[in-house]
Amino acid sequence: MDFAFTPEDERFRDELRAFLAAELPAWWRGMFVDDPRAIPETRRMCEQLAARGWLTMGGRASGAARRRASGGRRSCARRCGPTTSRAGRST
Repeated sequence: MDFAFTPEDERFRDELRAFLAAELPAWWRGMFVDDPRAIPETRRMCEQLAARGWLTMGGRASGAARRRASGGRRSCARRCGPTTSRAGRST
């Protein structure tokens, strides 16, 4: 089994990392932020991610590229909570 990233995966990862480095303010980086600017900044970032098609599973970050960028399906489930697959099973 080949676990190497495809050239498309690498391009997406590079683009996403560059975007986050340029757009996220230093004070916002981290798991939990106790700052009144956090909610407005989160909304701004979500709008920018959505505009690029990176916010939903149907966007550019879908499929294997999304799972690889996020650390894998199980990793994402641990961070984001259970999701329901197309077959109706929780992941």
